[in-house]
Amino acid sequence: MSQPLVSIVLPSYNYEKYVGQTIQSVLDQTYSNFELIIVENASTDKSLKVIRKFRDPRIRLYSLKKNIKADVFNYGFERCKGKYLANIHADDLFFPDKIEKQVAFLENNVDYDLSATHVQGIDENGDIYDSPECPDWWFNHRLDLSQIESYIAVNRVCMPSVLMRREVFQNLGPLRAELNFTADYDYWVRCVLAGHRIKLLLEPLVYYRRHKKNSSVSNAGQSVAELCYYFVSFLRDELNRIGKPNLVVSYVDNFLNNRHIKKYSKRKKSNLLNCLFGLQKFEGNLDEFVRYLNQKIEGNSALLSSFIQSYRGRVIELSNWVSDLEDNCYLMAQNGSNGNVPLNGKAKSIGIRRNSRKFKTVRWLENVKSAVVFGSGGGGLHSLRLAEMAGWEVSYFVDNNKSVWGGKINGYDIRDPRALKNKDFDIIIVASTMGKHAIYKKLNTWKYSYGKDFIYFLDLVYNGKELSQIKI
Repeated sequence: MSQPLVSIVLPSYNYEKYVGQTIQSVLDQTYSNFELIIVENASTDKSLKVIRKFRDPRIRLYSLKKNIKADVFNYGFERCKGKYLANIHADDLFFPDKIEKQVAFLENNVDYDLSATHVQGIDENGDIYDSPECPDWWFNHRLDLSQIESYIAVNRVCMPSVLMRREVFQNLGPLRAELNFTADYDYWVRCVLAGHRIKLLLEPLVYYRRHKKNSSVSNAGQSVAELCYYFVSFLRDELNRIGKPNLVVSYVDNFLNNRHIKKYSKRKKSNLLNCLFGLQKFEGNLDEFVRYLNQKIEGNSALLSSFIQSYRGRVIELSNWVSDLEDNCYLMAQNGSNGNVPLNGKAKSIGIRRNSRKFKTVRWLENVKSAVVFGSGGGGLHSLRLAEMAGWEVSYFVDNNKSVWGGKINGYDIRDPRALKNKDFDIIIVASTMGKHAIYKKLNTWKYSYGKDFIYFLDLVYNGKELSQIKI
């Protein structure tokens, strides 16, 4: 069978330590008919010298005199000649059979326009890194990536894992160059809104590197602010246009419970809330949005400050994004069961990627009878439903938000997280998504371990009358 040409774009900027390994991972592909378009984005280190050591005729190098930031992807894609387009960051690595498997899938599944994959986290030395603190966890969920509900304020698609048909880029046009950290998130959202279907292959085919210079790690706060701007300037109106105002509330709920936004001053929170709910129309670019958040607005700060104190209950009451996700989740076939793993209290086991030391056969939590839910938002209500389905008794809720302590949710007490030190439960269900990293740190400080003492509600993906197993 003939191999269609695949174009792979590699933007390079100040990664002399990694870029050679990245190029070699592309050259080592089992799929041979590709062109590697390297765009050297005016690095100030020795990246260009490293790149020029490679003499493969499939490489085309463009060395820029001026850094063009996020527009570097568009520069590369516009020069692609292939039927399929891919990209790789200069610090990540491809599995040897990545392109081969994704081309085979798209060639045999014409209903899909993009293929994405799971990723395996590695550290700066190339060693396996598997923790909720690693961004690859964001991408390792079995969601229907063709549904807008799967993208509530979180990027679910790892950009280097994607292989897409050339027609997608021709249809959507370039990435939004003004978005330095969230241009890929915007692209997947626009893909879904335009009707393009995305298939997640349930195996890791990319090594996603985490290190101090990684933009998603070192600029997390800026990424969140940029995502808020994107929501205000584009996405909110689109969600209302397609008849999903409930998702607008879901986004606001996630933003205002984000650990970076919680550190904002009262004035900055007021101005952000003003924008998110559209109390005052914002029109401007990203830089103007950042300035707007810090300016003093006469006449309405007291009103907005009061609104901040009372918004939470209303947002949670309206938010049903977890239910939407619940309807779109699916199970991977496990042990020849086609995903049919009914939860009936008996022990079950599943086999997961034996060639990885971070994936292993695990046994279901057969001895769990009682649970505590960490988080009293929409995820908390979802976790409550899943726990009840599992036959677990929920003892109480805990939440980091002091204002809800002493209250109730569905008749259950909401307590200070320090109540967990009593260990009067069998398992903790972490119900938060945006705040799960901070919770993970807190539970580890108390010597609670993931998979034994606590799990995430996304480990309990509901599908009909069945529950999936947890993944360590």
